[in-house]
Formats: sequence, structure tokens, C-alpha cells
Amino acid sequence: MRLGCCETAPLEQLVAWARIDQRLAELTSQLEIGRAERQQLKSAVGDPTTSVREVDQKWADASLYAIRVDTATRISSGANRLALFGTIPVSSDRFRRVISNSFRYLRGWACTALTAHSNFPLESGLFDLVIVDEASQCSLAAVLPLAYRAKRLAVVGDPYQLNPIVSLSDGLLQEIATQMGFDNDDLRDRGIHHKGGSAYSAFEFVARPQTPVLLNEHYRCHPHIARWFNKTFYKGELTVLTDVSDVSQRDRAIYWCDIDGAAVRPATGSWLNQAEAEETVKQLRGAIESGYKTVGVVTPFTAQARLIDQRAKTQFGQDFLDDIDFVSGTAHRLQGDERDAVILSSVLSPGMSKSGARWIEKERNLLNVAVSRARRALIVLGHPLMGDLGSPTLASLRVYLRDEVARNEGTGLPSAEFRTDSTSEKILLDAMQLQDLLPYSKLEVEGYELDFALLEQGIKLNIEVDGDQHLDARSQQRRQDITRDRVLVNLGWTILRIPAWRCHEEIDSVIEEIRKTQDRLLDEASRRTF
Repeated sequence: MRLGCCETAPLEQLVAWARIDQRLAELTSQLEIGRAERQQLKSAVGDPTTSVREVDQKWADASLYAIRVDTATRISSGANRLALFGTIPVSSDRFRRVISNSFRYLRGWACTALTAHSNFPLESGLFDLVIVDEASQCSLAAVLPLAYRAKRLAVVGDPYQLNPIVSLSDGLLQEIATQMGFDNDDLRDRGIHHKGGSAYSAFEFVARPQTPVLLNEHYRCHPHIARWFNKTFYKGELTVLTDVSDVSQRDRAIYWCDIDGAAVRPATGSWLNQAEAEETVKQLRGAIESGYKTVGVVTPFTAQARLIDQRAKTQFGQDFLDDIDFVSGTAHRLQGDERDAVILSSVLSPGMSKSGARWIEKERNLLNVAVSRARRALIVLGHPLMGDLGSPTLASLRVYLRDEVARNEGTGLPSAEFRTDSTSEKILLDAMQLQDLLPYSKLEVEGYELDFALLEQGIKLNIEVDGDQHLDARSQQRRQDITRDRVLVNLGWTILRIPAWRCHEEIDSVIEEIRKTQDRLLDEASRRTF
């Protein structure tokens, strides 16, 4: 009774069972062939983590060399024409003609959106490709002349960061739209509103139903910092690959500091919070003494930034602040920049008008920019009643820093959740527990979540279950896995990756492999002890 069916079963059911059994046999055979091919490949190329990285580096080096050779050849062939750049005033019409005559020798150009008109002729299809970076900060009016000059156009931007700075009031823009026969709300919906839209939103609208390509790899912030803005702004779609192997528990700081201050607004200028300004300078001193090489202060209001800057200069002197690349400003000051440590003074507190609080929440993208400038340390100053002050975004940041991060860092003990995210993981967890292996499930290590971890007598073994998503056509997930594993290896972890199908097909073999790896690590640990 190999099929496991009853003698009295209908013929149709017997046939269906027979087909299923035949299909299982075919798939098993294919898995055996794949396993043999994988082992053969591993024998030929060695450890994929190392070999793929080496091949990728060789390819990058070869590509860069080819570009350098081509560029040097073109510059050499046009040396006489290019020499004119050093003899003609930039402001002259002839300088523009020199630029046009040098296109065949210089293939790449960079300029701001506003200086293109003074450097390049307004000619359709002048460039094979125009790339507009930080398009969410550019108005559509500034980018259209560049688009006209392009055969192909790539628009790169982040709609969750800064918008174009427009000084015209909302009322005036409403009046202009009405006089010209446009609906103001419709202009916003189409992304072409002069103040509420941008070049990014305009082109995103006309490209529908095609969705933008998400550049989802993040390398700047410590994972504990990145998790908040990833969840709050990007729906968890960013993959954080920051190398934290050289950042220990003691040389980073990520926390919220409650300041029971009051916001005041002078007769001229924007909002101030004296108590936060004083504490910011104290925190600045602490960051300096902790050894952070670059430090910045970000705040929503220009007046607060100036107040903190003045007090910092009084305390430390301009020369010393220059040495740590210190800056105190709004998020616009640090857009496109970063610092090892960032101190955020929120200012929002009792005493601020409802319109001031509404402005902070309306411009919530400023908080995304502020937090995402911090590489290793983020210190946020805010009122203990932040949840009642009209800014859900700031309130969520307080909850995150005080509860989630503080909970994970406060005890020094492993933080794990006993859950599984797939049937394959559940099968493996059950099997390990039956074999007296005691894994942590979903252990967090420096912001990275591990499927399973074995921690015993000093060993650190990470077991990852890789489903179909790890085999995407462009190998993006595999590359991300390699980057993540390299970080964890530098932190002392051994990584064992198990294809999900093996948990279903050969769980006994998987357990045996885990056991052998654990025994090897324990043996190596005991040798180091003696």
C-alpha cells in the first residue's frame, strides 16, 4: 500500500494518488540532481560568500579601468579644443560654444538644474541620457528644460525627504491657479503643484501605472536608527546593510532624552526652547568625549539652530567645532550630508501654538531627513508629554527610542521572539527542539534579525532558512545576504544557510549538518580556552 490509500477508494482517487506519487518521485530526482550540481559547484568555486565578492570586485575593477582608458583617450584626442577652457571667461558666450564643441571628448557633465541654461544650448535631444538627482527637491519648472535636452530621462528622488523650497504663500498660489483656470487640488494630485509637488511627483504621476524602482539598500545608519524611519516612512521596504562590525555596544548611543521645557516665540523669528538648547550643548559635550569624530545638531526651527550654534561656540570655540565638522541647522542644512552623531532638538512642547505643532507634523519629512543623517549615534530631545502635543510622528519616535531600542539594549541579554515566519522555519524549529538543540528564534543582533541562533559555551551559530525570495533573477537578495553575512562574520558569528526545500525533504540531514557545525565550533572554542 505504497500510496497509503484504502482498498475501497474510487478508481479516480487511486489514479490521482498515483499521479501525485509519480510527480513526487520526479521532483525528488530533480532535487538529487540539483544537490549534486550544487556540491560540484561548491567544490569548484569554494565558499560563495568569498568567491562572489572577489568576482564582483574584479568586475568592478575591470569596468573602472575600461572607463578610465576610454576617457583618457578622448581627452588626449581633443586636447587642443579642451585647452580653451582655461583661456576663455566663464561668463562669455564663447565659453558656451566651447562646451558644445567638447561633447565628443567629454561624455559626462554635471550641473545644477538652474545653471544648465547658461552652459548648454536649448536643443532637443542634446544628451543621450539626463539623470536628475534629488528630484523631490526640484520644481517641475526647473527640470523641464533639462528633460527637453534629453533623449532619455532618469528621475531619481525620495518623496519622503525634502520638497522644493517655495516662499510663495498657499493663498497666493490658490489665487493664481483659480485665475488661470486650474483646480488647486487637482494640481496637487497630479504632482505638478508649484509648492505641493516636485519634479519627482510630476514624473511619477505621468509614468503610471508603472511603479517607481525602489533603491532599497541602505548603508548609512546603524540598523537601530534605520528601523524607525524604515517602518514609519518606507513601510519596511528598505534593506539595511550597514556594516556595524566596528561599532561596539559602548561606542554608540541611540536614545530619547525627556526635557520638560517650554516653547516660546520672540517678537521676531521662529520658535525657541531654552531648556532643550542647554541640554543639547551638554549632549554635544558627551558626544565629543565619547570620541565621535563628526557631530551635528538638527532642529525644525532656524531660531533654535542659531541659539544652539551660539552656545556651542561659546563653550567650545569655533576652531574646535570646525575640527569635528560641527553644524547646527534645520534638516535642509544636512540634506545629502551625514554625521557620526546627530542630536535632534524637537522644540515642540507646551506653549507652542497649535499652528506650530501642525507645521511640524505637516513637514514630517524633515524628521526623516534629520534622523537618517546619523551614522552611529542619535540623541533626541523632546517633551515627556510628546504624545499629547499634536505630532504623531515625533510621538512614534519617542515610543520607539524609549521602548523598543531601550528594551533591547538595557539588559545586555539576547532579545528574541519565539516565532517563525514560514512553514519551513517551523519544521526546522520543531526538529531542533526534538533533538535537544535549544535555538533562539528571531534573535536581534545589532539591528539584524536572525532566523535561529545557537549560543552555547561562547559559540555563535546563525542558522538561516532561505526561501524562494533568495533566488531572484537579478541575484539582488543573494548579494544582500552576502553583505549581511559578512557583517555578522566580522562580529564573530558563523552562518549556516539552509534552503527551505531541505526542511521539507531531508530534515534529518539538516539536523545532522547543524549538529556537526555546532560540535566543530565547540571544539574550536575549547581549544582557544586551553
